[in-house]
Amino acid sequence: MKRIIIIVSVVVFLLLAGLVVGLTTARSKNDKGTPIKTEVVRRGDFVIKINASGNLESLLTVDVKSNVEGEIKKLNVKDGEFVEKGQVLLKINDEQIREEMKQAEANVSAAQAQLEQAIRSLSIKQKQLESDLQQQRDAVSQAQTAYNVAKATTLQQIAQQETEIQNIKGNLEQDNIALRQAQISLKQAEITLSDLEQAEAAAKVDLDNALSELKRTQELYDKKFVPKKTLEDSQASYANASSRYESAQKKVLSQKETINSQKETVTMREQAVQMRKTSLEFAEQNLKLIKQTRAAQEEQAMTQLKIAQTRLKQLEDSINDEKDISRFSLESAKANLLRAQSTLNNQKERLGWTTITAPMSGIVINLVVEEGEIVTSGRSAFSQSPALMQIVDLSKMVVKTFINEVDMEKLSVGQKAEIRTRAYPNKVYRGEVKEISPSGQARDNIIYFEVIIAVLGSPKELRPGMTADIDIVVLERKDSLLLPIEAVKTEQSATALLTVPEKEIGKMKVDQAIELESERGAKLQGKISKINPENKEGNVEVTLASARRGPRSGKTTYKLTVNGKTIADIPAEVDSKRESYVMLMPKEKGKDSAKN
Repeated sequence: MKRIIIIVSVVVFLLLAGLVVGLTTARSKNDKGTPIKTEVVRRGDFVIKINASGNLESLLTVDVKSNVEGEIKKLNVKDGEFVEKGQVLLKINDEQIREEMKQAEANVSAAQAQLEQAIRSLSIKQKQLESDLQQQRDAVSQAQTAYNVAKATTLQQIAQQETEIQNIKGNLEQDNIALRQAQISLKQAEITLSDLEQAEAAAKVDLDNALSELKRTQELYDKKFVPKKTLEDSQASYANASSRYESAQKKVLSQKETINSQKETVTMREQAVQMRKTSLEFAEQNLKLIKQTRAAQEEQAMTQLKIAQTRLKQLEDSINDEKDISRFSLESAKANLLRAQSTLNNQKERLGWTTITAPMSGIVINLVVEEGEIVTSGRSAFSQSPALMQIVDLSKMVVKTFINEVDMEKLSVGQKAEIRTRAYPNKVYRGEVKEISPSGQARDNIIYFEVIIAVLGSPKELRPGMTADIDIVVLERKDSLLLPIEAVKTEQSATALLTVPEKEIGKMKVDQAIELESERGAKLQGKISKINPENKEGNVEVTLASARRGPRSGKTTYKLTVNGKTIADIPAEVDSKRESYVMLMPKEKGKDSAKN
């Protein structure tokens, strides 16, 4: 632990110029008096310093590490040598890295080829998908057309069949009419035949009668009972009757032929009617079948249409996925190319790292490697390899030290410092406080703050690591009145405004002795100096007894004891003051001291 000493040439600044003061040194406290030591106030420089120790460091120190592993092929510097920024420090064998770089170049070429293939595949895939999509759209259109055609065709077939049925019914009606006409004609012919047969029978009777009459007349004529004219009349009657009978026979025969013809006509008409009925039945059955198959055909066509539409929807839904897959393949190829190029760039960078140059101008120190030695990479995430060397900038030297927290209020950036080194004890170097750490560090239960002091001018003889003693000037007054620190006496006075409950105020009085106890258990003695019951806060003022270490100013809480009664949790606001004074040589009786 660094020992920190406050060196004070003079502690008290006196405003009494040329005043001679006496320092009273109490040897004993008796009525006979004691010898008095006196000091003369003099003029001089008043300086307060904080003493500390530390080590010299370069403000800028760079660790030189290797970014790659390998064997040191060439070492160009020595320990203590000055180097310029960019100067080659050492060279690491790069054969393996060059081989790895060739492999990386080959990987880049392969990745480029894969990328080109992915681009072409994407183009081909997109065209194929567009073609499949168009084909499926055409299939949907064809299925729609087929459905419409099937629907229209069945409607047309039904209409045609219904028309045919109507035609058949019309023809059947005509055939029935013709049949009825033929039947009527047959009936009429049969009636006519009956009439003709009756006429034939009558003609036959007339013929037979005429023949009998002729025979009888012939016999009578032969017997000459009748004249020839009667015979001739009988013959004429017989000839007429025979002619009428033959005519009647012919008419009957002709009528029979007519009846046969009419019968054939009726039969033909009946057959035609039956054929019409058969055709009508077939047409009606065909219409029923068409109607029955119409729904199935339309349903089948609709099913084909829905299948085509579903396939189109599936294709439309999957086409984006297919395109995404192709794009992913393209992006993957791009990523592979990027990785390959990154690896190649890394290898190129590693190749460049085999030549290690100075990051700045300075002195080489702590060189710990030699040619032929194997070094590891300082960029490893699993291990931190030591620096191969360090380069320091000796033009900017600093001293790093640690200051106790009790002295921090006296420190500020820009304060002057005096620096002495053990290597050059007779030289004093000028310094300046450049940086004060914002956070402290615990050492042996004491808090210290890191302070960095710049060495002004940074003389060339100074080297990092040298031990240095520092005096930080925290206060300096020129041409001041001075006296020894032993002549100064310091006391602390304090007052406290207490907020006492109203029921307790009436029991208190001015100049009454009280005792206050802090939360930490520290006890303070005092007297009541004022009582203001009208105040809600700070209604009792207490003057505390003087002490070397009194309470701090601010708000707090005390335990109040008065008249033997203790009242806890009394809010208080403390006003603390520290006063210093010296004993003056008495000039007149009754005047023995003066406050500063």
